[in-house]
Amino acid sequence: MQIKIFINECSYDNQFYSEEDFDLALASFRKILKAIFKLKTRFEGISISVWICATAIRSFIEDIDTISKDKSLKTDIERQLFDKLMATDWKERPLHSLQDKYFYLYWNTKENDLRVKDFMNSSLAEISERHLQYPEESYLLINFSASLFQEKKYIQIIKADTWNNLSEILQIFCIDNQKDFEDWFEKNHRLDSLFADRHRFEKTKIKVQGSNVFRESQTGYYWYYDNFHRDFDNKDLKKPVEIEVFDKQGKHIGVADLEGNIDFEAQKSDRTINVK
Repeated sequence: MQIKIFINECSYDNQFYSEEDFDLALASFRKILKAIFKLKTRFEGISISVWICATAIRSFIEDIDTISKDKSLKTDIERQLFDKLMATDWKERPLHSLQDKYFYLYWNTKENDLRVKDFMNSSLAEISERHLQYPEESYLLINFSASLFQEKKYIQIIKADTWNNLSEILQIFCIDNQKDFEDWFEKNHRLDSLFADRHRFEKTKIKVQGSNVFRESQTGYYWYYDNFHRDFDNKDLKKPVEIEVFDKQGKHIGVADLEGNIDFEAQKSDRTINVK
């Protein structure tokens, strides 16, 4: 699983009218970076990378040094981005073409009309192009607070070579605070992340119904996704909705949900697996 997270430099446009507002935005941004690093180090099998326009981010960091009252924020954000998350500058090897335009359409509530912005040669253009070329990967955009994209769950980007020749319309998921980031990860990757938690589970060589069996480190319980219980209402996903749980001897003890909560009342005495 590849998760690529882009920082949207276009969402930073001198929108903070006081040092206090700026520091609050920085603190929120730092919390997002820390949450990304926490997930990056916790889960194996899920590759999380951060992508930036380095020149824009360096300019933003200079603003921190000039505007912010809390001088430690600059050092910490630099450390989070470049040392811990090892952010990649997509401009070193961009996938989008400078001949293509990437439009953002939005409703201007103040003037009550439709507005269009062109974000050529930006992180919005690059994440859109990568979404087109590698749709199997997962993408997320981080916006700064109080921006044009405030509180949006996703933004629509239109790719075109000219305004009269629209070729693609894309929905890019986005967040601007820690809670929304964690909610996005939980909603989109919880099935992949439960057994990828290296602190809780280890993969065994056992397979049941074609599913890998995982051993819970603390309890010694054995877990696997039940392929006979799938969400067939969602024809695109068809993901399992139950997890079978067995004790150290391979005796069935209950059923867990996708968050890992065990219902012991669902225990079946005639159900076992071979754990030797």
